[in-house]
Amino acid sequence: MEQVAAFCRRWDMLPRGGLVLCAVSGGRDSMALLHLLLCLAAAEDFSVAAAHFNHHLRPTADRDEAFVRDWCRERGVPLTRGGADAAAFARETGRSVEDAARVLREYAYFSPELRAILEKAALIQSDRNRTGGMFHAPKSSPWGEVQNCETLCPGVFLVSTASHGGTMVANEVAAVLSPAAKKCGFKDKGYLCFEEDCDAQVALRELMDKKMIQAPVNERFGPGAYEAVINSSVQIHHPEYWQAREKAISEQNRQAKKKGRER
Repeated sequence: MEQVAAFCRRWDMLPRGGLVLCAVSGGRDSMALLHLLLCLAAAEDFSVAAAHFNHHLRPTADRDEAFVRDWCRERGVPLTRGGADAAAFARETGRSVEDAARVLREYAYFSPELRAILEKAALIQSDRNRTGGMFHAPKSSPWGEVQNCETLCPGVFLVSTASHGGTMVANEVAAVLSPAAKKCGFKDKGYLCFEEDCDAQVALRELMDKKMIQAPVNERFGPGAYEAVINSSVQIHHPEYWQAREKAISEQNRQAKKKGRER
């Protein structure tokens, strides 16, 4: 244990007065790490919390989750849990199972809005219009039969038809969009739809703000370039939405500063 503590101190991994979050699968390695951290917490003056995500991949997945839950409860360790069908998401998006599992974990831990949606996966699967997975890629759209469909994140699809296209956001996901953003789209058969010419940029801006998607960085777009294009389009075609967004950001910053002063 002293070797572990020395290594952690060397690399400044145990913040005094801070919190260490330990992600655990329920297996021996991660649970041993959580146990070590808990043993070191008092001496090194930090708190410990745990996080577990059930990918529903292993036959023992539910048993592992129950074990982690009970272990943390018995020792008073705060636990954050999430879960989703990683195999179904992999099939829907064409990802490997490993990549699908990683993406789902990121959504669960870093996007509270989408975490709530993923936890309702069982209800979503019962939707007759979207059988076969948490969110089934649409075969038709307001603009005609879908020829190409790209999943931007669970429940959000970039579609194209023979003549037109846009972004289709499942109602469950659209619930997290701001009222100003919703006004820029229109409802159609379980989706909030944004036309590709001018409106889809609003949906993309919202999804990036909520960390549900990331701006691409590639040969075409350098760091920040994609967001700059989206911002410019939104300001030109939807100035009311842009003003509402700026006002909301200003209020969030004000509240953050207020909380900082109260501390």
